[in-house]
Amino acid sequence: MGRVLLLITRYIVLLLVCLIPLACQTRHKEVNINIDGGTEFQILDGFGVNINAAWWYNGEYRDSRVVQPAIDMLIDSLGATIFRVVIEEMDWESVNDDKDAGNFNWNYYNKVFSNARFLGIWNTMKYLNQRGIDDGLIISFMGGPPAADPFDYEQIWNDMWSKTYYYGRSGPVIHVMSGIDMAVWDIMGKAVGKPVHKLLGGSYAEKVRPYASALMPDNTDEVKRSTEKFTSMGYPAIKFGWGPLGYDAKSDLKLIETARKAAGSGIEIMIDIGKRYRLKQAMYIAKALEQLNIYWLEEPLPAEDYAGYKRLAESTTMKIATGEEESGRLAFSRLINESQVDIIQPDISRCGGLTEAKKIASMALDNNIMLVPHAFKTGILVAATIQFIAALPHVPFLEFSVTESAIRKELLARPFVQKDGFIDVPSAPGLGIELNAEVIRKYGVNI
Repeated sequence: MGRVLLLITRYIVLLLVCLIPLACQTRHKEVNINIDGGTEFQILDGFGVNINAAWWYNGEYRDSRVVQPAIDMLIDSLGATIFRVVIEEMDWESVNDDKDAGNFNWNYYNKVFSNARFLGIWNTMKYLNQRGIDDGLIISFMGGPPAADPFDYEQIWNDMWSKTYYYGRSGPVIHVMSGIDMAVWDIMGKAVGKPVHKLLGGSYAEKVRPYASALMPDNTDEVKRSTEKFTSMGYPAIKFGWGPLGYDAKSDLKLIETARKAAGSGIEIMIDIGKRYRLKQAMYIAKALEQLNIYWLEEPLPAEDYAGYKRLAESTTMKIATGEEESGRLAFSRLINESQVDIIQPDISRCGGLTEAKKIASMALDNNIMLVPHAFKTGILVAATIQFIAALPHVPFLEFSVTESAIRKELLARPFVQKDGFIDVPSAPGLGIELNAEVIRKYGVNI
C-alpha cells in the first residue's frame, strides 16, 4: 500500500504539471528556510511551497515536531492561504540501507522511504488545515485518510467535489480533479495487472481509428498539400480547425472545398470553426457543407449558446459537434437536453476524468447521440482516451493531433503511432504508458 500511495502522489504532481499548469503572472521569489541544517523549503511567488526531499533525512520527514514549526515559519513568511505541495525527485542511487551508494536496495526504499515520504506530505497538509489553511487545491483534494484506497474511486471523486464546492464544480478545479482521477484509474489498472478499459467494463476494440487533427492552413495551396500529406500517411479522416476559419464564411468555404476535393471520396473530412460564427453564418455554412459530404461541423458557435445550437441543429442534416469545454456530467446533461447537437466531445482531462466520462457516455447512449472525445493535448490524455473508447460501443474515431508539440509527441517513452489507419489499444496494465523523465525535467514547472 505504501508504494501505491507514493505512486498516487507522484502521478498527481505529474498530471498537475503536464495537464493543467496554472499561469501565475508574478515574478519568482525564492526563500529558503532551514531547520537543523536538514530541512529546506523553497517558497515561490507566495503561491507554491516546494518541500525539498532533504526533509526525509534522518526520519524528519514524518516527524510533526519538525513539520509544525517549519510550517509556522512558512505561513509567517508567505502571508498566503493557498498552498500547493510539490515533491521533488531525489537521487534514487543515494538511497540505501548500508551507506553504500552502489548497492541500492529497493526493498528498503519500498518499506521505509515511500511511507515516510507520504506521511510527511500528510502531516504537512493536516497541520495546514489545523492552522486554517484549508482552501489549497491539493490540501482539499487529499483531505481523506492517508490510507485512501484508489479502488474507492467514486468516494475519492465525491470527496474532491464536496471539498471544493464553493470554488469548484467547473473550470480549473474540475480539470485538476480530472488529472487526479486519471492517475487513480492508472494505478488501479497497474495494481490488478489489467488495462484500464477492462476496469471500465468493455473490450469493444483492439484498435481505434484516428483522425488527423490539424490547424486549417491559410490558403488553398497549403490546404491541398496538407490534405494530400495526411491522406498518404494512411489517416482515414482529417479535421481542419481554427487558423483562418470563422472570420469570413465565403473564404472558409473555399478552404473547405479544397480539402474535400484533395482528400477524395474515401477520406472523411471534419471542420472545426473554433466558436467564431454567429447563428446565420453557421446556418449558411452548414447548408453548404451538406453538399460536400463533410462528416461534422464542430463548434461553429460559442460553447454557451445552447439556444443557437438548437436552432442550428434543427435547420440542417449536417452533424453538429461540441462539448470540449464542458466540465462535469451536469454540464453535459444540460448540453444534451438543451442544444440538441448530434455529437458530444468530452475531454477526459477537463470533464472530470474517466469516472465522470463514463457517466457522460451513458447519458449519450441513453439519448441516442454520438460521443467522440476531444483529445488534442498530451500523450497521457491520448492514452486515457484510447482506453475510454475501447470500453464503449460505436465510437468511430480518436482525435489524434498532428501538430508539433513536445508534451504531445515526446512526453511518452513510446508514443502512439498510426499504422494503416489504426492505433493499437494498449494491453499493458493501467493506461498502458510510461513517461519520458527527461521531457518532464525539461518542461516541468513547480508552482
